[in-house]
Amino acid sequence: TNLYIKTNCTFILLHNDAIFRTTVVNKVPTITADCYWGKYLVNGVPGTKWSDYPKEQVKNYLLYLIVQGAYSFNNLTLSNLVATTLEPLNYDPLNPTSVMTLRVNDDQNFTMRLNDFSNSVGYISVRTSNILAINGAIQVIDRLLFYQTK
Repeated sequence: TNLYIKTNCTFILLHNDAIFRTTVVNKVPTITADCYWGKYLVNGVPGTKWSDYPKEQVKNYLLYLIVQGAYSFNNLTLSNLVATTLEPLNYDPLNPTSVMTLRVNDDQNFTMRLNDFSNSVGYISVRTSNILAINGAIQVIDRLLFYQTK
């Protein structure tokens, strides 16, 4: 909890849809794979509460969502900025250096994009961006964010 008062950070916060989101398939509500409980299964089925997951897994995912450096529209460009997160090094075998890329997208909405790099399979657009707190920047996402290439 003290990490959220750390200064000069970007805090990626999870909207409810990034944790639990459903869609209707054949008239049956189905948990989507682009939310935490839909991607990370517990004994082959989606979780229904945080306590279904190992504490270390949840902790390290939340640490991945804290970026060293305060990044917002004020200092990001169209080019990817590679930033270090607080996730422990080598925790994620697909991202052993625990990095995240951040940039703005040159489209009509001028959205902020996370992990939108060549061959990425896990990039997302930020839902609510550029919330500037006294200790850094806050970005809100509504889909699961992870680092993975094709």
